[in-house]
Amino acid sequence: MARKKNISKDNLISWYMEFVLEHNHHPKSVFSFAKENNFEEADFYKFYGSFEAIEQSVFSEFFNNTIKMLAKSEDYPNYDARNKLLSFYFTFFEMLTANRSYVVYALKGNENVIKLKSLKLLKDLKQDFKTFANNIGIEKIDLQQEKLGEIQDKATQESSWIQLVLTIKFWLDDTSASFEKTDIFIEKSVNARFDLLDIKPLKSIIDFGKFILKEKVNFNEEAMKTIDSIPTSKIQRASKLVSTGAKIGVNYLKYYGDKFTKSEEEAKEKLNTNNAEDIYNGLQQLKGSALKVAQMLSMEKSVLPRAYVEKFSLSQFSVPPLSPALVVKTFKRSE
Repeated sequence: MARKKNISKDNLISWYMEFVLEHNHHPKSVFSFAKENNFEEADFYKFYGSFEAIEQSVFSEFFNNTIKMLAKSEDYPNYDARNKLLSFYFTFFEMLTANRSYVVYALKGNENVIKLKSLKLLKDLKQDFKTFANNIGIEKIDLQQEKLGEIQDKATQESSWIQLVLTIKFWLDDTSASFEKTDIFIEKSVNARFDLLDIKPLKSIIDFGKFILKEKVNFNEEAMKTIDSIPTSKIQRASKLVSTGAKIGVNYLKYYGDKFTKSEEEAKEKLNTNNAEDIYNGLQQLKGSALKVAQMLSMEKSVLPRAYVEKFSLSQFSVPPLSPALVVKTFKRSE
């Protein structure tokens, strides 16, 4: 009788992948799988509790092997976040390509993005990759609030995972030689993502918003009995739009926080209410055609959420009047 083998995790993964590709189904039992590969059944359970656990581990091992290969590069630690992510993608998809037959088999029937995103088979890969994406140095906004910082981290991780899933989907459908189109997709999608994540303009908006608050400029409709000035220059009107945009950005951060404590419907309703109020306040201060936009939108009851319609309806009859001093000043300019 042949002596039983000493086995490793890598052995089990390799034998399992070979078996399913040769037989097009799972092994009937751990016993038969152990007997065919000449190892003790008990040794299997030292590493895995089931064949499903092996399947999850396969994709996690693809990730781990990718990281090991990147670690061999002397230049990799000095890369910025963009090039670290590009390096990961190209190496990871080389790994998938080398095992394409198994990957296609394992994901068969779950090729659409929605299924892939939450597929149990990719659970370990999802966690590994989200941690990786959160630690490669993607520049973030210093929100100076722990809760908002956690929300921002979660958003970065989730968007990173969705991007990887989209790339896997593209690669599965790619029929080009050497999967050249996937390489192009990776480069363009990663670059586009980092261009969109460029936070320098957003930092400027937030800094401007902080300045406005520091100088105690009052944007509250209820506190404004009359309007004493109208922004007329391009810079003044642009500044008003920027400050409104900053407020909306803060509303979305609050919305993501509310989702942890409120239902999706309640959080969304609060977001719409806050955004409607901030947008309306901005439009009413701009006056003229901007205010006309609010009046027209208030009539589109079947298009806009209820909160917007209710707030914009105020533009029909409840806009703060111009102060007498501003009226006189405007007439003098026109003389």
